[in-house]
Amino acid sequence: MCRRFVAVNYPLKRPVVCTASRARAILTGLTALGLVTFSPYLFISAPQRLQPNPSVNRTVLVCSMVPQWRSLGEVLNHIDFCLTLAIPFCLIVTLNTSIARTVWKLARVRRNLIHSERLNS
Repeated sequence: MCRRFVAVNYPLKRPVVCTASRARAILTGLTALGLVTFSPYLFISAPQRLQPNPSVNRTVLVCSMVPQWRSLGEVLNHIDFCLTLAIPFCLIVTLNTSIARTVWKLARVRRNLIHSERLNS
């Protein structure tokens, strides 16, 4: 997505901006951010006993949030929503809109050049 944005809007800067080392650094940073953001779930959730159904004579365990950490879990849920849905969605819409505008402008310039060329000949 970002590489396409740079290639369309800044074609001469693409070889400098879009490098393998920069891509590796970004992926490493995103991986570290993901590990830091989601590792607390390992500590704030645990097997919880489900309320037994009277017709079933066995105890059921489910993985759920530990009650004293519920507020932290809600905050982490909001952070997760922003990092994995809201921010990427906004970035995709913004960058694709910018790409579309640039392509539309270039097509209009090309049409005008072709039209003026036909008038001059």
